[in-house]
Amino acid sequence: KPDTVLLVLANPQMEADAVDYEWQTKQAEANYADLKVKLQSQSFDQQSLVLVAQGDVKQTELAKTKEEQLFAAHLEPRYDTNLAIAKWEQAQSKYEMEKKKLDIMNESVQAQLDAQKVQIEKLRATYQLKKKQVDELTIRAGIRGRMQEMTLQTGQRVKAGDILAKVAQPWKLMARLQIAETQAKDILIGQKA
Repeated sequence: KPDTVLLVLANPQMEADAVDYEWQTKQAEANYADLKVKLQSQSFDQQSLVLVAQGDVKQTELAKTKEEQLFAAHLEPRYDTNLAIAKWEQAQSKYEMEKKKLDIMNESVQAQLDAQKVQIEKLRATYQLKKKQVDELTIRAGIRGRMQEMTLQTGQRVKAGDILAKVAQPWKLMARLQIAETQAKDILIGQKA
């Protein structure tokens, strides 16, 4: 049968490499999950700073409006109004800066996560390749037929390209015979030898 195992070769280094890449892939996936949580936490911290700065803008805007009304009613000096306006402008600038920092952080978060995903895919591809190489150490017949020859001994070293076994399909074999013309008349199609 085509899937009949003929030989099982061993290469301890190849098997160790496959296991190593499997664990490196799992470690990279765990690092990705950890990085994602840390970056989300940092993003929430920055969002909190934006909300605080937004609250400061509203408070200083109320104070500015109050000071402008008191100045218009000649109850407060111009200095207090100018001070309230300066605090409002400062709060507004701080709010804009915190918003920009949040936008930059969000872009950075995505870039860092994408970089980690690329690393995981690279390790996963290498692991799949190593695993395939280890799986290919099991030599199968490949076709239906009979084993004609196997010259390997247990523990023998082989190199790429060595013939390990021969499987033939005797029902598909064809013989070319040289027969004298005088004897050809005695041969019939389908005749058994």
